[in-house]
Amino acid sequence: MDKETNEKNKKTEKSLRVNAAKCIVVVLIVIVIFYLIIAFSKKDEELKPAPNTSIDYNLLNVERSNGNIVMEDSTNAEVKDGVKRNTSSKLVEEKTYNDMIIKDARIEASGGMSQFAATVENPYDKNIEGQIVDVVFMNEDGSELARVETFFPDLEPNSTSEISASTDMDITTAYDFYIEAK
Repeated sequence: MDKETNEKNKKTEKSLRVNAAKCIVVVLIVIVIFYLIIAFSKKDEELKPAPNTSIDYNLLNVERSNGNIVMEDSTNAEVKDGVKRNTSSKLVEEKTYNDMIIKDARIEASGGMSQFAATVENPYDKNIEGQIVDVVFMNEDGSELARVETFFPDLEPNSTSEISASTDMDITTAYDFYIEAK
């Protein structure tokens, strides 16, 4: 009888373990389903401000404005993939400054900042010393749009380098630019 009782106890014990495991699995499934229901129902709810809180909804419209960069202003610019790029044909024309050739100029804006970059070439057989200059951006009527400081690097004979400048002003609408000594 001891053997039979032992076997019955083992079977009962095993049955209890299996049932407990099944219960735990069922409880976990119910918790996951409950969590998913809550997550999806809150997703559809409209976000509401706290009482006595005002919201400037214009700040939320990234497509219209990105800091001081007005994304809707398409004068000499286009917006693609959240980046505003200058499209003025006058901007990309080669220019000269102190025996250097400035070419491949480009202006882009994203993240609330405008970035200007260009290639600088020394076509001569002499060294050109680096210097701080202003890049003056102009509107189509010739008026000054903005002035941004940058550094021209030292250039060895027959070499090229890049110049760049950043500003929080919207220079993407510039029609043209020139370089001026500081």
